[in-house]
Amino acid sequence: MTQHKPDIGFIPTPTVVIEGMFALLQVTPQDVIYDLGCGDGRILIAAAQQFGAQGVGIDVDGDRIQEATTNAKTAGVSDRVTFHHQNLYAVQGNYRLPSIQKYSDLLHRLHHSDLLLSKFQPICLNF
Repeated sequence: MTQHKPDIGFIPTPTVVIEGMFALLQVTPQDVIYDLGCGDGRILIAAAQQFGAQGVGIDVDGDRIQEATTNAKTAGVSDRVTFHHQNLYAVQGNYRLPSIQKYSDLLHRLHHSDLLLSKFQPICLNF
């Protein structure tokens, strides 16, 4: 299903990092979390399970989106999280992002992308 080649391969975020991020952000049921490069959806699924938060995941890798969607259904949170097969550089709208989980070259490009940063306000860079 993958149509675009991801900038980097899938690198799962360790549970301890997810827990630390949630503690730092003080996630609540009123939050809507956007995760660019959501991979298998573990951050959003955990936020929905543990805090009742809603989430939107975006990933260029269609295989990861299928996996994330299946994982959300299995976890019983598919009513609170959605996943979109989309290039993060083409996302429309203005959002507040608690997680951008990418590394080196991509992170550098994100910091230098005025268009992307005008749409998203990163709160926590997970690298």
